[in-house]
Amino acid sequence: MKKCANCNTKFSKRKLIRSAWLGYEKIECINCGAIYEHTLFNRILLSIVSITPILLPLIVTKYFDLQYSLLIFLLSVIAFVLFAIFIMGYLRFKKIK
Repeated sequence: MKKCANCNTKFSKRKLIRSAWLGYEKIECINCGAIYEHTLFNRILLSIVSITPILLPLIVTKYFDLQYSLLIFLLSVIAFVLFAIFIMGYLRFKKIK
């Protein structure tokens, strides 16, 4: 859900990303004041997405030189950021107020 269930006001991507990366803050609709929170699905999905760029360079260093490992690390971080923005469209929220 990317919009409020009450008034159909769309949530901005910036608000969704900020909420997810700052400890799963609650999201408040600016139009009607309804409050939404992240579901367990969001927490699991974002945890998997977050750990991938950390583990990938560790695995790659076993097979490549340090120079290539740094390059792969940078590429994985860029891919991570792009993928995280894509994932924001699949987040689910439940209304609590």
